[in-house]
Formats: sequence, structure tokens, C-alpha cells
Amino acid sequence: MTTREKPARPQGTGRLRRGLGAAVLAVILLAAVPAGAGVIKLSTTVGVARVAGKPVLQLTLVNRGDDSAHDLEITASLGRHQVVRPGPARLAPNTSARLEVPLPAGPATPGDYPVLITVVFHNAHGHRFSNIAVGIFSRGAPAANPLRVRGQDAAITTIGKMRFRLASSTPHALAVTTRVFTPFEFAAADPRQELRLAGPGQRRLAVELRNRSAFDHASYPVFLIAEFDHQGRHYTSLASALVSVRPQGDPMAPWRAPLAAAAALLLLIIIGAQLMPGRARQGI
Repeated sequence: MTTREKPARPQGTGRLRRGLGAAVLAVILLAAVPAGAGVIKLSTTVGVARVAGKPVLQLTLVNRGDDSAHDLEITASLGRHQVVRPGPARLAPNTSARLEVPLPAGPATPGDYPVLITVVFHNAHGHRFSNIAVGIFSRGAPAANPLRVRGQDAAITTIGKMRFRLASSTPHALAVTTRVFTPFEFAAADPRQELRLAGPGQRRLAVELRNRSAFDHASYPVFLIAEFDHQGRHYTSLASALVSVRPQGDPMAPWRAPLAAAAALLLLIIIGAQLMPGRARQGI
């Protein structure tokens, strides 16, 4: 279910729970932006507060680049609910903006739940980019999470793999659901998987990513979200990693030197063939 809300500031105060995906960067480098544009470096810091018993997403957007971001839009998802809200019309270089987005009530079961945030923005030429972050909404008393996840940075051209590691510290078996959360510039081949961790130990996970529209030399955050229920409580574990885009190699590079040499030799043969009849006539 998707709703669009006008900017609103809830009344009241609440305890702030910082998102584990705070200060994640999505960097669009100069070499990747069309001619005449600068660099946009947008960071998103996430917090989830409880105001009058309801969750409120608190965002801080910072542009650390030298070009403005335009027409920002924020999409926040909690469970099956989604809220879309307009952001600043323009975020100038070295400036920030703070927003509050009311969220649905959230699940009733005690535990920690991920809040997925996508920020869409444009440069001065109208090119569209995205930045993502993840916050945590907590209901009930905190509890130690027996599952830890870690991500490994990767570099790809068109297709590559992101690698993650899950480590369980409980002797109980865990039925874990994993999700890969990417900017829209990428697509995961198998974004959702069901895993069973039998007792303490580690499990490695490789996810194939396809580059849909990411620019060369740019870096984007990718999240692995692992969720499970254990002893009447819901748990969420997060891991983030950066995927960098390498320029594609020139497929003709190995052949350019031989082809150039062959072309030069062919040119000499043609010139020599044209000169030979003239020399023959001079000899007569």
C-alpha cells in the first residue's frame, strides 16, 4: 500500500533510536556526470523516534558535493506499508535539510523492524539518481541479537557479486529471511532468500548484482537485511557494503596495435603498386 503525504511535523517528543544505516553515502563522481555538471555527494542519516506512540522517521540529508541536487523525493517502507513524501526542491552544495516523516503504526510483535529509505534526486541536467539508507524501528524492551551480518565491498562492470557473512551465536536453529536492498541503479538476481542456521556458526552468502544504469567510477551502498523470529521477538540484522562501478574495458584493445600495423603495411603496398608502373615506363 502506497500513500503520499504532505510535509508535516508531528507534535510531542519521543526517544530517538538511531538507524544502523546512518550516514550512508551515494556518490556520483565528476567523470560519471554529463559534461557541464559537477559532483553530487548525498548522505542520508536516519533516526526513528516514537512520538505519541507512533513511529516518526527523522532524516538528515547532506550534500557534500559541489553541485546542487534537485527535486528530492523520499520513499519510506515499514513492513507492507509505504509512504512517499516530497523533499527539498533544491539542496545546494554543503547544505543540509532535516525532514520528519510519520510512519504507520508498525507490527505489534515486540522487536526490531527495518525502515527502508530511498531518496531520489536529479542533477541540473535532469538525470535521475538514488540514495538508500536503512533505519530501525523498535517496539518493546531491547534484547541482544544473536545474529551478526557483515558485507564486503565489491567492484563490478555490468554483472558482479556482493558477498556477505552471517554469524549466529545461539545454539538454537534460526529460520532467517534475507533481503538485498539496492538503489534503483542495480538489480539483484535473487534479492530474497530463506536460510536455516542450525546452531552457532557462520554462513556465507553471495548475491549477483546487475548494473542497470549506474555510472562508471561511482559508488553506491547495498544493504543485506536479515530477519527472524526467536522466543516471541522479531530481530533484524543489517550489513552494508559499497559497490563501485568499473569502466568496461575496450574489447578491441588487444587488436588495435596489430590492426594498425597491418593497415600501415597495406598502405605501403598500395603506394608501392602505384609507383611501380611509372618506374617501369621510365625504364623503357
